[in-house]
Amino acid sequence: MVRNAEAHVEAGPTVALRRTQERLSPVRGLVLAQNLRGERFAIADLSRWLRINRVVFKTEKVDILTAEGAAASFAEYLDCAQGLDMRASLRTDCEGAPPDLKALRDLGLLDVFLTPRRATQPGFQAWLERAHEAGLKTRVQLHVPLHKSLDGAAYAQRYKEAGVTAVNLAAYDAFVRTDACRDKEQSAGSIARMIEFAQALESKGIECNILRVPFCSIPKEHWLRVVNNAQFYLDHQQYRKDSYELALRLAERGPVVGGKVLSILLGRYTLFKDPIDSRLLPWLLESPWLRARAIAWHKLTRHLRLARHVPKPVEDSEQGYEKALQKKRRDTMRELGPVCGICSLRHVCDRESTELSRALPGIKAASQDGEVVMDPMWAVEKQAKYYDPIDDARAGLDTARVTLAAKADDTVTNLPPDLEIDSFDYSIEGQWAHQLPGGVRWHGFTNAEKLSTPLAKVDPPFTLSVIFGGGIAEYIGFSFGRDCKLVCAMEGYKHRVVLHVEPDGSYVLLRDGRPVHPREFEGSYYVPLRLGDRLEPRISIWNIDTSIVTQNVALWSEALRQKKEERRPKFSIVTVCVRYARRLQAVLQSIAHQEGVDLPDIEVIVAYVPDIDVTEDVLDSLRLTHPELRIHRSTFTEQNASAKGFIINETLKKASGDWVVLLDADTLLPPNLLAKVLEQTEGNDFLVPDGRKLLTRETTAKVLQGDIRPWECWDELVNGAGEFRYREMGGVPIGFCQVVRRSCFDKVSYYEAEHFEGADWQFSVDMREEFGRETRLSGVPVLHLDHGGSKWYGTERHF
Repeated sequence: MVRNAEAHVEAGPTVALRRTQERLSPVRGLVLAQNLRGERFAIADLSRWLRINRVVFKTEKVDILTAEGAAASFAEYLDCAQGLDMRASLRTDCEGAPPDLKALRDLGLLDVFLTPRRATQPGFQAWLERAHEAGLKTRVQLHVPLHKSLDGAAYAQRYKEAGVTAVNLAAYDAFVRTDACRDKEQSAGSIARMIEFAQALESKGIECNILRVPFCSIPKEHWLRVVNNAQFYLDHQQYRKDSYELALRLAERGPVVGGKVLSILLGRYTLFKDPIDSRLLPWLLESPWLRARAIAWHKLTRHLRLARHVPKPVEDSEQGYEKALQKKRRDTMRELGPVCGICSLRHVCDRESTELSRALPGIKAASQDGEVVMDPMWAVEKQAKYYDPIDDARAGLDTARVTLAAKADDTVTNLPPDLEIDSFDYSIEGQWAHQLPGGVRWHGFTNAEKLSTPLAKVDPPFTLSVIFGGGIAEYIGFSFGRDCKLVCAMEGYKHRVVLHVEPDGSYVLLRDGRPVHPREFEGSYYVPLRLGDRLEPRISIWNIDTSIVTQNVALWSEALRQKKEERRPKFSIVTVCVRYARRLQAVLQSIAHQEGVDLPDIEVIVAYVPDIDVTEDVLDSLRLTHPELRIHRSTFTEQNASAKGFIINETLKKASGDWVVLLDADTLLPPNLLAKVLEQTEGNDFLVPDGRKLLTRETTAKVLQGDIRPWECWDELVNGAGEFRYREMGGVPIGFCQVVRRSCFDKVSYYEAEHFEGADWQFSVDMREEFGRETRLSGVPVLHLDHGGSKWYGTERHF
């Protein structure tokens, strides 16, 4: 049965809190206007920092931590953020007087986040009042010690009247210099007042979170408010992990070093990677001499098995894995100690730490009985949360997903599967698998992902179901390559996980009949809007606690029911399209009008980001007008839109032709190119066209409008207006059109970076080294459509 209920908590005139069945991950970043010594970062460096948050970390909003004196410059910060389509909030310790918040609100300020050192700090009340007068919502964070005179009910009423939406009660915060509790008595009193204050706040409709206090120090009925490190980066009210950790590192750095770090980081994602910068960056972020010596020693001794620093491989047998499990248990006890090592919350709690002992002296851990908990958010479902306009737009399940979930539930409940995958038909990739009749037992020794071998090769639509049980893990679900992990948290000791995919690639993930948002991982956007085709699903399990069993793997697939033999293609044409849909249409037409080659001998694989432009409409139209031409889709997330090498390497896994044509989405093939390739196959592995003609803007416009059909007047276009480039980059073929025997990719692959520059040139150099020089198709150039000189992988404009 599909459930999609939301509970609303009435909160008076200020805000409305609500409970949802799933918690959103954060899209909030953190940027510092100055370091912890009060030294201000240059506005240019702050602009780079904001850009890294938006472009690299994909934050949609950002707190800019501003101390006394820097608040006056906040209008400049807002302008930078708005230019990146990102909402900015002002975070402050309230040491200085508030600026004109009404003017900042008019410039786009989202809200303010007040983090005073003490609840009674002078100036804190002034910030609350000015924010309220300006019509801004306010978030507040208070820290221990909480004085015994603190009247929780009175403060809660005051915060409600001031428009406070959420309050963090924190044991400590790396960005706020606070006093520690004096002794065990004051520590216990502060925790007790946290709980009382939290109840008072929520009675007034204000969200409250208790930060960085171990679960065992809080009564169980209040665990839903506890936010330790494992929950912090999964709670939409807090920060993205990658953004927060960068702020932690730069908080201790001076403005000069911080500026260099930001420049290098930004360059990693927008320019060709500089090897000098790659070596310089760790020196700037860490202790350079100690790190350099450690690296040098590792390089000299990594081949030696010294003491216990280099573990021996696990013996591939049941006895070997049992020994490894016993060792893991001993290591856990040694690392966590006798109390936390046996605690059921050891995977989701911060436990005792140096910071906690300083902030709350005398607080000791107490082991909690019960089943081991792997899901960090297992206790929070009943907590009422505040959603600002950005999070509100992301919250809840849309109607389409609810409909898909109902179809999936009906399929697995009422229809027999088209394929039941036996436990002996798949194994665990890279390690011994305990294959039992009816199930496969997986063993875990690290918190890394473990994958099965491919379960099948399928095209949408399909439904895939697996039962996970007999143990516990952090996340379970399916993998579709490095760019796509559709997994959800494992909350109990047994779950049925179902993935239902529609013909257009839209999908829904269900856990025990209930639709869930696939978990997104910090630093990597694994969750695409839609799936492509030619998929090879694998079972994916993360952070197994000892062992777990998968069983009852079943597949419902229309293609399996209507299986037909397909003619193997001679050519696989791979093109990457990011906001180049109009030019892609012309490119596909040039493929569809090849002469001397039957269209069933050609397959086209288009790699793209769904919904970023009209690529899907272009592909649908081509499929209708040229049904004999096979079109395949390879979808990616916007995070990888500029990573040409990664996209091509992943897409090549779908290619089945003898020859692969790597073709840019702005390059038209001559009508005879594929026929010419077939004439040159003997003894050749790498072929390229004989240069390219750059069409003028006027000619390009006529091609795009359909006034010119290039395959009908090819020679006239080649000899007409525009620049002809015969040998570029010193004669090394670059990637507008590279024709490669598919078997070559077993030895040579594209260079992978977070940008596109240089990957195609490096590929040609590697091909020459491995297979010899390329063959030029004499007298067969290609045409290059004009696009105003813009970069094309990941361009922001649509072409």
